[in-house]
Amino acid sequence: VASNALTGTIPPMEHLVNLTLLDLSSNALTGALPSGLSAAANLQRVSLHENRLEGTIPAYLSDNAALTSVTVDNNPDICGDVPALSASLTYSGV
Repeated sequence: VASNALTGTIPPMEHLVNLTLLDLSSNALTGALPSGLSAAANLQRVSLHENRLEGTIPAYLSDNAALTSVTVDNNPDICGDVPALSASLTYSGV
């Protein structure tokens, strides 16, 4: 659902255990990065760039062995340190 002028916060995602791709890029989403994605053990790519998200990069991202790409750039209020990431994971942001 990229580039759909979505607004508001990202809803809880604990129930999306089979999710492999999350692309909410180029919207107007606000709030923190979703913590419930830690349940998605098969998640391979997270694209949240070009929103208005805030807070820190969740540490659980470093625990997901399937994850290969995370993009959160162009979210002016994302801050803090990037968690230690797997060598196979590419990251774009902060």
